[in-house]
Amino acid sequence: FLLVICFIESIIFNIDFGWERLEKALQSATRGLVGLPEGRSLFPKYLCRLDFHFTVPVMTFGLALFTFVNDLQTPYEGYPSGLLAFGWTLLALFFATLFVTMWKTEQGQLPPIEDDDKFKVEEEIVA
Repeated sequence: FLLVICFIESIIFNIDFGWERLEKALQSATRGLVGLPEGRSLFPKYLCRLDFHFTVPVMTFGLALFTFVNDLQTPYEGYPSGLLAFGWTLLALFFATLFVTMWKTEQGQLPPIEDDDKFKVEEEIVA
């Protein structure tokens, strides 16, 4: 179940938060630290971007699917079938809750990057 949550989170992070906001948030959060007057940047940038857009979503989905299929094929040994049915029922309820609560039709509340004061350098705010 945790791998499915990680997969959903990576998709939402890609769609809603976005790569540019991730770069600016990291730089803003680390600006002014010892040795990082301009803030930290993602390095190596292209590898981080590949991970952000492709590797994390694909691998978490693949691992979740593999684990799910493996658990269906070989049930836990020694447990009574009633207890296994209870566990699968709980898993189904978790998935139902996940999909019901993730359905959101309202506009997101993140302001555009250009208008967000957290991402502006102090000289830009003063001017």
